[in-house]
Amino acid sequence: MEEMLLELTEGLWTFPIVLPDNPLKWLNCYVVKSNDGRDLLIDTGFNRQDCLETLLAGMSMLKMRPENTDVFITHMHSDHMGNAGALAERGSRIIMSQTDGLHFASEMQDQRVEARERAAREGFPRKAVDNLLAADRAVFFTSPMVDAIHVNEGDVLNYGSFSFACISTPGHTPGHMCLYDRQEKIMILGDHVLFDITPNICSWPGVEDSLGLYLDSLEKISAYDVALALPGHRSFGTLDVTQRVAELKEHHRARLEEVSAIVAEEPGLTGYQIASRMRWHIQAEDWEHFPEQQKFFAFSEAVAHLDHLVHQGVFYRWTDRDGICHYNQK
Repeated sequence: MEEMLLELTEGLWTFPIVLPDNPLKWLNCYVVKSNDGRDLLIDTGFNRQDCLETLLAGMSMLKMRPENTDVFITHMHSDHMGNAGALAERGSRIIMSQTDGLHFASEMQDQRVEARERAAREGFPRKAVDNLLAADRAVFFTSPMVDAIHVNEGDVLNYGSFSFACISTPGHTPGHMCLYDRQEKIMILGDHVLFDITPNICSWPGVEDSLGLYLDSLEKISAYDVALALPGHRSFGTLDVTQRVAELKEHHRARLEEVSAIVAEEPGLTGYQIASRMRWHIQAEDWEHFPEQQKFFAFSEAVAHLDHLVHQGVFYRWTDRDGICHYNQK
C-alpha cells in the first residue's frame, strides 16, 4: 500500500481505491493532512469490505485517525460515498453539498422507485431494471446515512494550508460539487471532468434537464485557472481543464446530433430503442450483448439527451395507451 501513496504537493496526498468488477477501475482518494487540526479525506469507494480495507489502510499509512478526519463527498454516487457511513461510525464528520445531502437523506427510496418507473416508461424492460437494482443493493450508496454537514456554493473548507472554495457543478448528480484552492490553483473535480473517460450524464427524478445543467457547469468550470486537476478517476495532475471541457462539450454536441438523426430517420421510437441505435464504445458484439449494467448507463445517458432536446423545443414526447413514451421532431 505504501508505494501507492503519492504526495501531490506538500500536505496533499492521493491513493487509489480499486473498484472491483467495475469499468471505472479505481477511485482517486485525496487527503489533506493538517499538522495541528483536522484532516480532510475526499471520497471513499464502494460500500464493500475490500474497498473499506483499502481506504483504512491508506488512512493508516498517512497516520490519520477517523475521529480526527472530516470526509468530503463530491457527489452521492456509490463509488464516492459508499464508505461514508462506515467512517462516520468510526467518528468522522461527513460533509457534502446540501442538494445531494437532502436528496440522499430524505428521498432516496422514492427516487429509486421513480427511476425504475421512468426507465419502464422509456421502454427499458421492467424485469431487467428490477434485476439490476436488486443486484446493486450491496454496493448502492452507503450504509445507513448519518447526518451530514451541508455546504453550498461559496462555502470554504480550510484544512492545513489549503482553503478550498465549494463550487456547485450540477449535472452528473443534482448536487455535484468541486473544490478549488485559488492560491495553489488546485481543483478537486469529482466526476465533473474526467480525462480518460466521459462522465455519465443521466436523467434524475425531479430534474428537468440534467444535460443542460451539466453543460452550464462545464462552462462555469472553464473560467477557473487550474494548475493541478484532481478528478475522481484515472489520470490526474497538470492536465488542461479548459481543453478537456471543450472536448466534453463537443462530445455532447455530437451525441445530440446523433440522437436527432436517429429520430429524424425513425420517428416515434422509445428512449430504449433510440439508445440501442446509438454508437457506444464498449466491448460487446451488439446492443443485445451489452452487460446489463452498462446497457442501463447507456440508456440513461440517451434519455438525458432526449430530455435536453425536449427542453430545447427540438423534440416532443408523447405517450401511447400503454404509458410508454415516444419521440418525434417538432
